Amino acid sequence: MKSFFIAFILVITGISVQAQSNSIDDSLALRKIYDMSLLNGKSYEWLDHLSNEVGSRLSGSYGAEQAIAYTKNELEKLGLDKVWLQPVMVPKWTRGGREFAYVQTGPGETRTINITALGGSIATPEG
Repeated sequence: MKSFFIAFILVITGISVQAQSNSIDDSLALRKIYDMSLLNGKSYEWLDHLSNEVGSRLSGSYGAEQAIAYTKNELEKLGLDKVWLQPVMVPKWTRGGREFAYVQTGPGETRTINITALGGSIATPEG
């Protein structure tokens, strides 16, 4: 019984040491990937293009379509074996025309100010 207990402890210790070794190997591999992506990666270039060339990308907008096409093209250029688009329903909101409002700033004083709706908001009811 005593030898069984000692063997059991040795096996558990060996498994624990092996698990720690795997964890260190994983950590080193992840660190290597991280370092390589910082040195050789294109993520900042992609982000710059999406931000400055494509511009705003509201759901369902022309900018969103451009961003999707750009991203698909970049993934294909990376040589990934399966890149495809799937149809998806997204909410689409289109800003109306320019609007303004009159604000009374004092007795008999009125100012005209530009106003705008936030995306996805509903119209103010008449009256």
